[in-house]
Amino acid sequence: MIVIDVNSFPSVFDSSSSDHSEFCHVLYWIKKQDKACFVYGGTKYKNELKRMINYLKIINEFKKIGKCIEINTQLVDNDEKR
Repeated sequence: MIVIDVNSFPSVFDSSSSDHSEFCHVLYWIKKQDKACFVYGGTKYKNELKRMINYLKIINEFKKIGKCIEINTQLVDNDEKR
């Protein structure tokens, strides 16, 4: 599992991004490894994600195939407070 910072979404998921070649290995790993996935959760992360409209479809597609997992928001928020 990996957490992808919302600000890195273009670098990971957009092949036209100037630094995609540095991050494309993350995308390859998620797609090709059986147990690979990325996780997200928490109020702050989800609010940031709402502003990344172009990537919501990608995230939903990864969710459908079990490559993106949402972690309980309250657990993440509590951990963030600590």
